[in-house]
Amino acid sequence: MTITTAPAHSRLALTRRAGVWLLVGLLAFLPMLGSTRAVAQTRAGEEGGELPDGTQYLMKVPPNWNGTLIRDLDYASGSNAPRWGALYANGYALAGTGRHRLRLYQYDPQREITNLDLVLEMFDKRFGNPKRV
Repeated sequence: MTITTAPAHSRLALTRRAGVWLLVGLLAFLPMLGSTRAVAQTRAGEEGGELPDGTQYLMKVPPNWNGTLIRDLDYASGSNAPRWGALYANGYALAGTGRHRLRLYQYDPQREITNLDLVLEMFDKRFGNPKRV
């Protein structure tokens, strides 16, 4: 049985080619790292509106955001309560939904949870991913 090896110059070419591809892969990946950092930066602001099913939502991020988001099923309908103002002033972001206008007749806990998760997805896109929720 004879074992043959590739000539040294052939192995060198293969190593160089692998190195070039590794470098190309790293260069392609670097912009994604930069965009991740951009998303994580604090962007203070407020956004509110209506979800597709008619439920109100509200999101607020203070300029001194500490990275924590507090979510609440009734936040959008009671956002003027003193407790929310105190949390906001201490750097907590706030987000949540209001009660659906037909909740009394069509109570659906699964829909409410789904809506709250939808608001979290919207928050991530608008303000960046919180450290804690």
